Amino acid sequence: YAQAALRSAANCIATAPEGQRNHTLNKEVWSLIRFAKNGELSIREIANTLAAAGLASGLARPEVLATIVSAVRAGGAV
Repeated sequence: YAQAALRSAANCIATAPEGQRNHTLNKEVWSLIRFAKNGELSIREIANTLAAAGLASGLARPEVLATIVSAVRAGGAV
């Protein structure tokens, strides 16, 4: 289930419309934190997969990284 959720989140981010991309990235990272907390996914796996999706959507690398770090910290995963 966790892997399917990760793939779905990546797809949502990669296809998010302009103006919603950063919000979608933040929301999807936040939603997957529970899988990291229970050991089903690693933070690295979530970050790498969703960063690739964010870049594919057209977001700039610094924005992608800052959003992921912020969402992970806010979610209490680190």
